[in-house]
Amino acid sequence: MTSHQKKKLTPSLTYQPNQVLQSTYSDSFIMDAIKSRKIIYNISWEDPKVERLKLKFNKNDVILTISSAGDNVLDYLCGNPKHIVAADLNEAQLALLDLKLACIQSEMCHEDFF
Repeated sequence: MTSHQKKKLTPSLTYQPNQVLQSTYSDSFIMDAIKSRKIIYNISWEDPKVERLKLKFNKNDVILTISSAGDNVLDYLCGNPKHIVAADLNEAQLALLDLKLACIQSEMCHEDFF
């Protein structure tokens, strides 16, 4: 399966890994992390549950979000949107989201997941 093929997770959840966006940052910390493929833990501090409830995501919404470690993306799924596009400059962040989605697809138990 190529990186651009859709993967079916559940009857209502699919995801499609995409290419990493081109960088426009000049901050050396972020660039160093991207070049070394390190995961950057939470530069943004928003609460996805608050966002989901205040924005009232529903089945007609298409959401564009920064992937980060994928936690916000996974929380937004609780709002049952039509589609979520998760983008990130750091390929490691996208890979971590892919890993989390694969764990969900496999129905991994909580103890093994954490």
